[in-house]
Amino acid sequence: MIRRTLPIVLGIVCAGVARAEMPPELLEMLARPEVPASARSELEAGGAPVWVMERDTGAEQISVVGVVRISGSPQRVSEDFFRRDSLLEADLLEASGTFSEPVVVGDVAKYRVPESDLEVLADCEVHACKFKLGARALEELAAIDWDSPDARSKVDALLRGRIVEFVAAYQKEGRAALGRYLDKPDARSVPEATGMLLDQMKAAVLVETIRTHLRDYPKTRLPGARDRLHWNVRDYGYRPVTSLLHTVAFDPGAGEPAELIAAETLYSSHYFDARLQLLGLYTDTENRDETYALYGDRLLFDGEVGNLQRRMLRSSVVADVRKRLEKVGGGHRSP
Repeated sequence: MIRRTLPIVLGIVCAGVARAEMPPELLEMLARPEVPASARSELEAGGAPVWVMERDTGAEQISVVGVVRISGSPQRVSEDFFRRDSLLEADLLEASGTFSEPVVVGDVAKYRVPESDLEVLADCEVHACKFKLGARALEELAAIDWDSPDARSKVDALLRGRIVEFVAAYQKEGRAALGRYLDKPDARSVPEATGMLLDQMKAAVLVETIRTHLRDYPKTRLPGARDRLHWNVRDYGYRPVTSLLHTVAFDPGAGEPAELIAAETLYSSHYFDARLQLLGLYTDTENRDETYALYGDRLLFDGEVGNLQRRMLRSSVVADVRKRLEKVGGGHRSP
């Protein structure tokens, strides 16, 4: 069932190249009106077509879709992507790392609070903070003497400690450990925000597969699924974002897609209440060492992000996805 539903995940479809080479599961989607008219010809010319589903630039969500043909079997490509600290943005990260199981403090030894966030954190109060934090962290921040020489080191240690505690709780309790932030009065919880994204997807069987795994982690894991928890810091052009992610590689079974990866953002310090990335890898029908990579990125913006910032983020995301897919395709192509 997964192989028949992935192309409409996130309300999207994909485009492909020559009929003789594309899997039937992708060919069936080419006539759908959601695909831009130029997408197929762009992909046939070796490009990476990317498009946005929402037409309303003021909406609180955005769905970006892209597809590229790359050299390498789906299994090889899947292993590469699964090990990355960001599916498409690894080379743009300012810092990143993987969490052990169980998590240890050394996993975040390289993490430093972005310089531009220090002033933000100094002014944080409950329901009035531009950095997403819970009650305990806000209380500890309030106790810091920001004029002291060691203020910076104390802030770094505080955030590292909260990150480790957050991940440790998630590794033991799963979604029950994901609370509600107090950066603003109407802040959403992470499960609530991600649930909104899942509810709006159109591929019921695939959505249920992802939902079940994320909901039941770590007590129950789907057969063949591999989990990886990691962190990264990336500057989107306005303020760096600290993110914690749960990436899962699924085994779809027989048929296409041959490999499937989902990455849920468990925490973002700015901009996003939720983010869910999906990567479906399809085998070329004439060359099993060639892969069609279909990427979907659905983001739910923080309610505090204004229209101007949203437009900037949208533009940044679309440009990034196109650039990243083109680079991924080039990086995997045979010399």
